[in-house]
Amino acid sequence: MATAHRERRWPAVGIAALAGAALLHALAPSLLDDSYRWVEHSTSQAGAQGADGAWATRTAFLLSGLGVGAVVRARSTAWGRVTTAAHVTFGACFVLVAVWSASHWDPAVPTDDVEDFLHSVAATVMGFAFVLAMMLAAGAELRLGDRRSAAISGAAAFLATWLSVLIFQVPSHAGLAQRAMFLMAGLWYLREVLRPTPTTAAHPLPSQSAIAMRSGSR
Repeated sequence: MATAHRERRWPAVGIAALAGAALLHALAPSLLDDSYRWVEHSTSQAGAQGADGAWATRTAFLLSGLGVGAVVRARSTAWGRVTTAAHVTFGACFVLVAVWSASHWDPAVPTDDVEDFLHSVAATVMGFAFVLAMMLAAGAELRLGDRRSAAISGAAAFLATWLSVLIFQVPSHAGLAQRAMFLMAGLWYLREVLRPTPTTAAHPLPSQSAIAMRSGSR
């Protein structure tokens, strides 16, 4: 019973953490200097080095990492190892971008270029991990015959890629594009954690299938 209680706790942790992150991201621009423009400037810059009020965005990143981790814990049996690894990487990168902050949007503010570089690397890996996780999820859902979920995951992968390109092609709206991406990711994880987990009897994991086949052949 204690184990079952712990398993039921993870979805609640995931929902609370993701909701808290969304709230802090919405609040963050109001805590920053008036020169910060949320449509133009990224969420990374909202947590920039030397920025008053950056704590809100950094905390939001940490909560996002916690939320994704909780969803992974709740859903890993339905995903499989490779897909789970992609989601774990995505969540871990949230923690890293909170630890390593980006440079300030005002070039006159002194910043640590090494820390800014590490932040950029973590943010880049985060983007690739999310797209990979969505593509793997779409493939798995198609194999299970869940076309609606596969379409949602596939659309998330496409939109994440398109929005990433838009950030560089239309820098005047980079902040808006990045926030749309984070909102989409948050909604995907919320939907995922609220879905019923397939039972191993209906959708056995590869390792369990192999064991069953070996047992039946004896």
